[in-house]
Amino acid sequence: MQKGFRGAMILTDASRSRSMSITFWETEADLTASATSGFVRDQLAKVRDSLVAPPTREAYEVRIQV
Repeated sequence: MQKGFRGAMILTDASRSRSMSITFWETEADLTASATSGFVRDQLAKVRDSLVAPPTREAYEVRIQV
């Protein structure tokens, strides 16, 4: 577990061989620490052979949660 990690969702579109992971963090600092610690790189290395293209990263702020 990474400090501040609050959960994740994995969305898939099998017909286009695409997926998206959405992770939730307590703070932006926790997200940044996870991204720069090497943890993400190490996790991606475990599934790299299954990927059809290199992953990309984008960060968004949750404005509304119901």
